[in-house]
Amino acid sequence: MKKSLVAECEAYLGAGPPAHMDDYVPDSLTEMIIAHGAQEEPLDAELFEIGTLIAREPGDFEELQDPEIRSYMRKGKALVRAVIDAQRTRVVREALAAYLAPA
Repeated sequence: MKKSLVAECEAYLGAGPPAHMDDYVPDSLTEMIIAHGAQEEPLDAELFEIGTLIAREPGDFEELQDPEIRSYMRKGKALVRAVIDAQRTRVVREALAAYLAPA
């Protein structure tokens, strides 16, 4: 996983949600996936599937009136997508390396 993604995940989790976000859910699935990215831990199959669903969810939080909360939610979704993509890339690289390894 790229160090810049790890740093972004750490920064997102460290900053936390906007203070006035009253419907914040601690330890959400989104945060769990981002935490795996921050710690460079692979996702299990269930979290990977959930992350894929989160990343593919339509919309971009346009309905949120507060720009700070909207930005926070968009960043979380973007980080989930990046963690999923990084894991997918890692799995493909490992499979290719195993395939190309001498017998």
